[in-house]
Amino acid sequence: MLKAFSARNGKGRPADRSSGKSRRAGSPSLIGVDMRIQGQIDTVSAVTIAGTVVGNVQSESQVTVAESGKVEGDICAPEVVVGGKVNGSIIATQRTELHTTSLIDGDITTNQLLVHEGGQVNGRLQTGSGATASIRGEEPRHLLKIPAGNIAAAV
Repeated sequence: MLKAFSARNGKGRPADRSSGKSRRAGSPSLIGVDMRIQGQIDTVSAVTIAGTVVGNVQSESQVTVAESGKVEGDICAPEVVVGGKVNGSIIATQRTELHTTSLIDGDITTNQLLVHEGGQVNGRLQTGSGATASIRGEEPRHLLKIPAGNIAAAV
């Protein structure tokens, strides 16, 4: 699993090793429907995945997996929005939103969670202050286990 913002400068941004300054966010990136990326993505900007990524995705902004998108790896970002498929864990330091077409095969650790009716999670959910503590490496305060396809009943 990805370590949340490892090798960062204390402000949640990667340090520019040459000058000691933080990198600045650039333009949002789009991985198109007809694209397949194999390897890790590490960005300070928002990224939308409408194609396929085989590898971990780490952003200092928002990661969006469109309805046509698929990620086979872990996602780590302050905010994660999923409409497609993720086969891996999600670590969101602020919030995670799962749309009706989302399918997650992996654990989710986030401060806030919004699941639209129909969104599916096959894994463990850890939310709230316990999740934030877990991201920082502390002991979690609570853990919510939800069986596949039963998200509405458990929340």
